Amino acid sequence: MLSNDDNFAYFAALAVPHPVSFVINATWNDGGTSVTRNVTGAGNIISSESFIGDDTLSYTTFYIGELSGEITSLPGNAVINPTLFTLNDQTPLVIGPSVSPIVSTQVWVHVLVQLGATAGTTQYRIKFWQVDDDNNQVPGTSEQHDYFFDNDFQVTTRYFRTTHKFVPAAGAGRYAVTIERLDNSYDANVVTLMAIHAVNVRENVVYPEDTIARITIKGSNDSNSNREQKYNMLAQRHTISYDRTTGAVDYTLRPSPLVC
Repeated sequence: MLSNDDNFAYFAALAVPHPVSFVINATWNDGGTSVTRNVTGAGNIISSESFIGDDTLSYTTFYIGELSGEITSLPGNAVINPTLFTLNDQTPLVIGPSVSPIVSTQVWVHVLVQLGATAGTTQYRIKFWQVDDDNNQVPGTSEQHDYFFDNDFQVTTRYFRTTHKFVPAAGAGRYAVTIERLDNSYDANVVTLMAIHAVNVRENVVYPEDTIARITIKGSNDSNSNREQKYNMLAQRHTISYDRTTGAVDYTLRPSPLVC
């Protein structure tokens, strides 16, 4: 339970889960000797609760899951002292979460990896979870997948364009997605999140009188976001007509003027 006078309100306002690291002070018994020292840890803020205390100050309780670091090795008799709590935001290596506006059965994440000629490797992690109507995480729906790329040319820069297609075990729903860089050893190795799509695959659906245009382009090594993928098409529809004088509708399909 922390006083928001210490600027913890920033963390309480973040979308969750949110990666953080922290330092606490703890005391425990080690072979009959009392030990007191600072202990580090890391994890994800999964929820928080704010309230006004009897002293009229605002307080927040943070719940941190997926713990790692020294905090996990504390003995059972350890007591956390209220003298120190340092909370650090770990988002510089994380993009997201990006929340889908629609319900979908699949999540597609498009990634461009650029690897330098020397020391050309990179690792990243994609996480996603289902959210409710308030964009809070639905418990038990989180999944994560790690990826590694290596430039085995060792001569020139190499590019990888990958679409990771996920079918969440939690089923249809709205999902939040993050991508996290797991290493940052060489500035020539770049991981770029190109786009995220919520996908619903339609099966056994027939449109007998529709015309479908399929456009295939060659990917570039530069950003090719959706706003840059615009195309002009000259098309002619077949439509019914209307006689303004008689008010009669002619249901015979005839070519309409060309539209672009």
